[in-house]
Amino acid sequence: MLERTEQRAGLRPKLYQILIIILLYYSQIHRKLDHEIVQVIEDPPVKHFNHSIHFLWRVTRAAAEYLVTLSRDAAAPPIDCFPEFIAACEQNVDLAWLVHFLADFAFLVLDFKQSVRCGDSEALDLLWREFFSLGHTSTANKTQYIPMSIMRIFWSRALHPDLQKLYHALRSIPMSDRPGSMVGWDCIIEWLNGAITAGVSSHVSLESITRFIEIYPLLEHNYSVLREQTMQGRATEKREMKSMEEDVARLKSFFSRVIGSTWQTASASKSSSDLNSHSDARGVKPWDEVHATMTAHGNDSVTHCVATHARNLTRNYYVWQP
Repeated sequence: MLERTEQRAGLRPKLYQILIIILLYYSQIHRKLDHEIVQVIEDPPVKHFNHSIHFLWRVTRAAAEYLVTLSRDAAAPPIDCFPEFIAACEQNVDLAWLVHFLADFAFLVLDFKQSVRCGDSEALDLLWREFFSLGHTSTANKTQYIPMSIMRIFWSRALHPDLQKLYHALRSIPMSDRPGSMVGWDCIIEWLNGAITAGVSSHVSLESITRFIEIYPLLEHNYSVLREQTMQGRATEKREMKSMEEDVARLKSFFSRVIGSTWQTASASKSSSDLNSHSDARGVKPWDEVHATMTAHGNDSVTHCVATHARNLTRNYYVWQP
């Protein structure tokens, strides 16, 4: 049960227990590329989020392009048959880490972010479903997100059609009138928090903060009117990301060197990782753990987990049969 997101909007890229592994994996890439620890923070704080997400997009694109290149090898299985392609990649533990990094993490985060930006509520529900399988393992530590994923889907289906329509319409909030500028609910709260921090700089008290919040809508309205007047006739401001071509090229070259430049070398059997020094110490691979968790029986089954949370979190509204 899932949401394609904005890591600051909606869910943030700590969706899955593999995130920490991937961040450690990033650090290994930096160490191997530069032979020293440069910009490596294995558990980055929120203030370093933008640095982490910018690097994530570079690794995502480089890994995806590298896999596409391998898939064009005549000996490679069709990449469109993804289960078979993944199974073939798993012969080499390093290629397995790369393909699961994309399939189980990077594309999921990107999908979340894009769905929030365009307000695609149906896609967010689908992504919450996908997230459930990734966050339900014992090492994922997503004790709050799993009940959240269950209830997001429960209420999106249980609501009266009129309320359901309203719910989906308000799933994301527009930051401006530009397409793709939708944000998650928490973003508005963060903006207000930032405004309070900037606007109440001395004699901070509950009363002063309350007064600031009371006049904040008027301040914002006046600001928008002034901006409209002063910006009249000006061309729309456009911003572009810094080019990632050089970083992507370096990463692809690194993957080719460490994993293999042809399908035959990249898919050759290999159990000890050169990409992720934490791989062997971890024991069970994340994707194997997800499979075991999702196919468990009895009280450990997915059905039991969903039923338990749904009943506990709706008992004020429903009387469930045993």
